[in-house]
Amino acid sequence: MIKLLASDLDGTLFYPKDHLHAVPKNNREFLRFLSERKIDILYVSGRNPKVLPYLEKITHKSYPLLGCNGAYLYQGGRIDERRPMDSDKLIDLVEKLRPRKDIYAYFFFDVTTRLHLIFENLSAFSRISLLLSNQLNGAYRESVIHGYHKAMDWVRNNPIDKLMIVFGLGNEGRKRALQSFTEVSKLAGDSFSVVVSGTSLEIMKKGVDKGSGLLRYCQERGIQKDEVLVCGDSGNDIAMLSLFPFSFAMSHATKMVKEKASFVIDSVCDLKDWLTEANEFRIPEKG
Repeated sequence: MIKLLASDLDGTLFYPKDHLHAVPKNNREFLRFLSERKIDILYVSGRNPKVLPYLEKITHKSYPLLGCNGAYLYQGGRIDERRPMDSDKLIDLVEKLRPRKDIYAYFFFDVTTRLHLIFENLSAFSRISLLLSNQLNGAYRESVIHGYHKAMDWVRNNPIDKLMIVFGLGNEGRKRALQSFTEVSKLAGDSFSVVVSGTSLEIMKKGVDKGSGLLRYCQERGIQKDEVLVCGDSGNDIAMLSLFPFSFAMSHATKMVKEKASFVIDSVCDLKDWLTEANEFRIPEKG
């Protein structure tokens, strides 16, 4: 019997993009379907809690968030099990990376609803365009504070849960992120975990990832691996896709991601056909 849906957000539950509601209509209906059948939901994301109000409007229920790739659990309006990075080591890593010419931006994530941002190697026009684009991004809009000194002051005085390093846009950005993985991992050493996520590298405290966070969540609640549906589309989802038998990669994911999942689907709402009225999971042919 399935007890839990653990789903990534961007590119998964938020796919295709719906700038008004965040979650497209078919997926909104599927979330309500799960709620009616008492199947719990856990959002497993690189995002911070800012996204939760949109989701609560859909289900009319507050579900927990395993945020910043498993760095903390947000539930009942509070943060549990938080595992932030060491601030001094994080600052040292950023200073070592800043001479690189292939990095466009650094995003610092924490438990607040704001992002601190440092632009690098971008023209003033490009920076203004990106900030304006964010303001027009509807449900995906972030509360951004940008500038090197503002960001570094924040990092010195506040725990940071995730650093996202952006290498550009599109295929060129994805290529640069992959090419930079080994070198950045060496600089990160034993202090940080590094994963490739599209055009970015995401950095957390060593041992923090979506897989270990989801496994710990299930163990503490007596949920077995075969009682969980896991969905994702990106490199930061590989750790959880590879740990659970009922794991589903999105069809638009890279080959590397799809190879780590048990099944491939076009949309999260496709799972509705695999749940019977008795809440028994019908195992299809792998594909």
